[in-house]
Amino acid sequence: MVTLYVVVEGQTEQTFVDTVLGPHMLSRGIVAHAPLVQRRRGGVIYRGGVTNFPPVANTIRNLTRQHSRPGVYFSSMLDLYKYPTDAPGWDDAKVLSPPRRRAEQLETALAGHISDQRFIPYIQVHEFEALLFTDPAWLEFSFPTQKHAVDTLVLVAAQFATPEDINDSEQTAPSKRIIAAIPDYDYRKPTAGPQTAELIGLPAIRAKCPHFNAWVEKLELLAAPTTSQA
Repeated sequence: MVTLYVVVEGQTEQTFVDTVLGPHMLSRGIVAHAPLVQRRRGGVIYRGGVTNFPPVANTIRNLTRQHSRPGVYFSSMLDLYKYPTDAPGWDDAKVLSPPRRRAEQLETALAGHISDQRFIPYIQVHEFEALLFTDPAWLEFSFPTQKHAVDTLVLVAAQFATPEDINDSEQTAPSKRIIAAIPDYDYRKPTAGPQTAELIGLPAIRAKCPHFNAWVEKLELLAAPTTSQA
């Protein structure tokens, strides 16, 4: 079996890896874990949240040092929205369009900074909630009294060629759009977000989100040949 560590910045992404991406990887002989970014302040270790770059790099590098045996790989699931401006490649990437190009540039810079061939960087365009715009009608399962709000989000999704094209200002980022329509999502997102993604289904998300799909394809290639042919 192959082991994969996907460094994430929040509980929402952690649950998504555990309940949606992880089972898919396991079916291909890859056991996925989702450790949170760790940062130290005043001698105390905090998990989750990304405000600057060093904790991201330190978390990934610590994992690569701790797990040197064959068959162990590493990745990330970090938001492009409010990605740390002190990260490698930021100045060159911030002017690029469409957003996928910014994410790809930052991923290349992150890979170069970590400098470990086992590391496959991934930056989510623009954030986890973009995946939910694959089919936001499924939000009604978690928020059954919010049909009108959900219908509004369905109309928003129809305005973009892919969920990854939704813009990322303070008012229009995917999560901000959902919270504006369904305020309760703000405190329920660690459960409601992954649950909605699970209902939408990984195949549908991959079909609508090309940058996300390209990442999953890279992860699938980590499987041992005998496992992938099974």
